[in-house]
Amino acid sequence: MKNNRVLIRVDGDSVMGMGHVFRCIALAGMLKDEFEIIFVVKSSSNYDPILNAGFRMSILPESVDIEKEPKWLKNNFNNPCFVVLDGYPFSKSYQEQIRSSGNKLFYIDDLMNGIQVADVVINHCPGIMKSHYQTSMHTKLALGLGFSLLRQSFLEFDSKSRKKISAIQSILVSFGGSNPGGFSFKSVEQLLKLKELKEIHLLGGSPQDFSSLEKEGSPKLLVHSFLNEKQVFNLMKSVDLAIVPSSTGSLELAALNTPMILGYFVENQKNIYEGLKGISCVHGIGDYNLFDFANLKEIVRGLNNYKFLNSEGLASLFEGIPSNNILNLFRNEALSVREVTREDVRFIFDLANDPLSRVNSYHSNEISFEQHEIWFADQINSSHRAFYIVEYNGTSMAQVRFSFEDQNAVIGVSIVEKYRGKRLGSLVLKKAISTYSESFQMPIYAYIKQENTSSVKSFERAGFSFFRNEIVQGVNSFVYKIEIN
Repeated sequence: MKNNRVLIRVDGDSVMGMGHVFRCIALAGMLKDEFEIIFVVKSSSNYDPILNAGFRMSILPESVDIEKEPKWLKNNFNNPCFVVLDGYPFSKSYQEQIRSSGNKLFYIDDLMNGIQVADVVINHCPGIMKSHYQTSMHTKLALGLGFSLLRQSFLEFDSKSRKKISAIQSILVSFGGSNPGGFSFKSVEQLLKLKELKEIHLLGGSPQDFSSLEKEGSPKLLVHSFLNEKQVFNLMKSVDLAIVPSSTGSLELAALNTPMILGYFVENQKNIYEGLKGISCVHGIGDYNLFDFANLKEIVRGLNNYKFLNSEGLASLFEGIPSNNILNLFRNEALSVREVTREDVRFIFDLANDPLSRVNSYHSNEISFEQHEIWFADQINSSHRAFYIVEYNGTSMAQVRFSFEDQNAVIGVSIVEKYRGKRLGSLVLKKAISTYSESFQMPIYAYIKQENTSSVKSFERAGFSFFRNEIVQGVNSFVYKIEIN
């Protein structure tokens, strides 16, 4: 299935920070098994984490400024492809040029400014709603923690395995690669006065930025730089408390259920802050620019209680979140629906005679091509049918047929073998039903053999509800139903 390309346009450095880069690496990790991934970055970016994660990369020539980028991307990468933008320089005009080149555009957003024109906008801040956005008619919104761009180690962590904390003995301070406002220094300066602390971990920025702190500090001050994903995961999991801004890093800490002192220092961090500050193991202090760090010692001492340190409030935010939500966003954009044509006769025949199709069908005998041709001609000429081919990246991968009865339609679906077992069934159904609903309003019934549990799950994920039990040609069956609004 890896026959579509995803270009990820992102930058990061010691000034702007590395948050955009790290969440794009997380995105790439979710897509890499099914899509070809290429990062596109400026030469001034810190792209070592991208290379260390094993992803292919292309560097923009210095002569290509922001206005020329869309044309450069079009000339250097074949269509069709998906383009992901993460950052603030990408104007509405830039985005419209990407779409006009035939690309599907995904925009990772945390500011909610202006009218969104991308095909899909991803914002994983908790508490964000569709009403916060202005969008073009074609734009889909993927909002909230169900679309968290967290690295694999964090998504897979079982919060129940986290150690119980009896007292605060180790603290992580991390304000990102840019270390703005000297907040890391101000935090450590106060924490060093807490004799009860055994370890103060400082993460982010360049090593030379912290050399003076290390000299003036003590053996308890541990400075970390250039850690890989697993090392960051182990560090965040091991500490008793973290002092951080409301960035993607705070969501990774939340997935680990690590208690936090949380604030913000730039506009795009406020949404995550508002979403997390009321959780039982998060102490919100507001704007770091206005915070008096002399109060930090007493705040830490006040949080040194078992109830705060061992609340399950953070981890519960992520319960039941399927790791394939992001993948399905891209899969869905790769799917398209068209009406069946006479040229599809052989494709439909091969699908009909597929062994699994015959097992799941109420007519299980093998079909001859002569029989099929007669049936097929009747189907495409009938006014009592809606008959579609679903394509994945332009390749036929499923057929969906609606047979009309007096008050409802009956759906039948079959998928090519190589696309099965990838949780595509519900996406195929949703895509076909969306096309059906443009012309027809009758509710849809699905007849499913009771032993066909995989089909039951696909129809339920597509929005169908159990309607009744029924015996169909001597076979115990479920009837599922969906209304068309």
